Amino acid sequence: PFSASGAVSSSGRLAFGIVPPPREPKAVPRSRAPSPLPDKGENHMALYEHIFIARQDVSPAQVDLLTEELQDILKEGGGKVEKTEYWGLRNLQYKIKKNRKGHYALMHIDAPSDAVVEMERQMKLKEDILRFMTIRVDELDPEPSPVMSRRDRDERRPPR
Repeated sequence: PFSASGAVSSSGRLAFGIVPPPREPKAVPRSRAPSPLPDKGENHMALYEHIFIARQDVSPAQVDLLTEELQDILKEGGGKVEKTEYWGLRNLQYKIKKNRKGHYALMHIDAPSDAVVEMERQMKLKEDILRFMTIRVDELDPEPSPVMSRRDRDERRPPR
């Protein structure tokens, strides 16, 4: 059953290497077989939550401008932004590039991965953006984020 690549020693063993016979491919059980591709009419874009922190020196209007630039990059790549939220100027847990505060913004994105990669590449080049994070999600939540709902709750509460 085995073919040898080498000489046989006096004890009957091969001097170097045994080559096993080629294996036949295993059949994949039906339950683990890859699912067929969806119809071409369906939306094949992935859903992402993207948050970025801008420097404390920039104004909220400039943060909105940055958000619009990022939306344009995604639109060029064939995606769209479902929702944006500006969370305001918030304290950072630790200094990032000599900044103690940062403007936070959240975007819900429906775009192909190439468009998201291009957006992230552009963000790395911008000095006004301190950090960013993009997470792929199964579905986008249409409700306001917990940060925004907490802010709304605090604004409705009467002063002490």
